[in-house]
Amino acid sequence: MSASREGSPPFSVIVPVKDGAEEIAACLEALLHQTYPCEAYEIVVVDDGSCDRTPEIVGGFQERGVRLIRLPKTEGRIVARAKGVLEARFPRVVLIDSRVIADSTLLLEFARGGAAPIIGRIRHEDGPGWVGRFFYRLKRWYYHPYLDESFDPVRLSGPEELGRRVPVGMGIFCCDREDYLSAIPEVHHRFVHDDTRMFESLLARKPIWKLAGPAGTYRQREDWGSVWRHLYDRGRRFSEYHIAKRFPVRLGWWLMLLILSGWLRLALALPGWALVALLGASAVLVGAAAWKLGAVLRGLGEGIRFVGSGIVLSIPFLLGVIRDRPVEALLVTLVPWLL
Repeated sequence: MSASREGSPPFSVIVPVKDGAEEIAACLEALLHQTYPCEAYEIVVVDDGSCDRTPEIVGGFQERGVRLIRLPKTEGRIVARAKGVLEARFPRVVLIDSRVIADSTLLLEFARGGAAPIIGRIRHEDGPGWVGRFFYRLKRWYYHPYLDESFDPVRLSGPEELGRRVPVGMGIFCCDREDYLSAIPEVHHRFVHDDTRMFESLLARKPIWKLAGPAGTYRQREDWGSVWRHLYDRGRRFSEYHIAKRFPVRLGWWLMLLILSGWLRLALALPGWALVALLGASAVLVGAAAWKLGAVLRGLGEGIRFVGSGIVLSIPFLLGVIRDRPVEALLVTLVPWLL
């Protein structure tokens, strides 16, 4: 893999992974079966201190040319990705999530896309369990039409465009090594909202393209323990960026806590009959939301399941959000009780 066939720019494919025994073999098999000259790319797996069989599984692929870099302890995906990029043999790198099963034409599509930073397209499966169904419907609604369907190329020209409903992330991402390394945030612990901060830095210097061609399918977590840890970590990253940095979003979070706390105070102060009425009205509102969602999701039962799944899955995320800023959350929660 040290030379490239003429006309095929070489790539270093970086796969950071943490406790990925469930999916890493499928990810690597897909990358090894690309319709791209095998001598024109390398695969580098960076194990971020896994506690399961991930290193052993990846080790079985080393005789097929896969390189394995092991970090002695969990450093977070910023450090894992950066380590892989620094060790890359080629100046153009492709970052891919270990849960993404790449299409066989992934590298060919990146080669056709040119030298600009490019975000690929990640499909999401409808299931197989309730967690997968929930996230599939949520993302399909929010990011339509950028998941399953083809779409015209999208040019993101500045940091302000990160607010668009276009999915951005490094689940499938291609750029020059120097561009990536220059965008790494100064603070890079495992709970830094790294993707957003890095895209802000990159977009301040050059545009990024979102293309439909380079694509892969995301394998959703189904094990509840894995889902809980993932959402909790996502909540902490959300807090680190949005609540700590972006005041309008932080104000919205405070307002939500204020409303919830005020509702609780009102409920406890009401006589029994009024409390029943308030709970009944709330149930009607939730039912109306479920009915509306049911019209979109093909059935009232599906709408109710969607609402219920969202409530359950929001718990670890919200716990992660308040984990690093409990004082702010506590003060906002106490405000209506002190009025």
